[in-house]
Amino acid sequence: VSTQSTGEITGLKDTIVQLNAALKTALEENSSKQAHAGAGGVFHLYAEEKRRMEEQVRHINTENGKLRSKVKKLVQELQDREDMMDEEIERIKEHTTATWDEQYRSWMSKTESKMSFLRQSNDNMQSFLIKNARHLPFGATNELLLFNEYGEKVTVFQ
Repeated sequence: VSTQSTGEITGLKDTIVQLNAALKTALEENSSKQAHAGAGGVFHLYAEEKRRMEEQVRHINTENGKLRSKVKKLVQELQDREDMMDEEIERIKEHTTATWDEQYRSWMSKTESKMSFLRQSNDNMQSFLIKNARHLPFGATNELLLFNEYGEKVTVFQ
């Protein structure tokens, strides 16, 4: 509900209260004037004023009804939009979760495949070096240092 609509409603309510008070005052004055003046011309003026004020009250009540209807409509639209946004957020969460889970599984599968390939390559290289260590030139050293998959030194003597 907008602040402007709330302000308009409050203003209209205040106007209705003021008009009702003015109508009551006018009726009281009319009664006292009528008692003093009889059925003369003053009554006619007050009756006209009363009729005009009642018309204003009807008009204000009509406007008030229209504003209430508009406020209800706006509140309903706001609730509908909030519901749509909640549904959209939930859909996005589900989509994101599913997408990221799928991407993570794919990445893990590729990573595990690469790790397996590297382990196998390392095992093959170590096997080759161990079998052919006597035929490879290593300079002044008498040993070949290899590292296993855990980073531990594996020594192979020539």
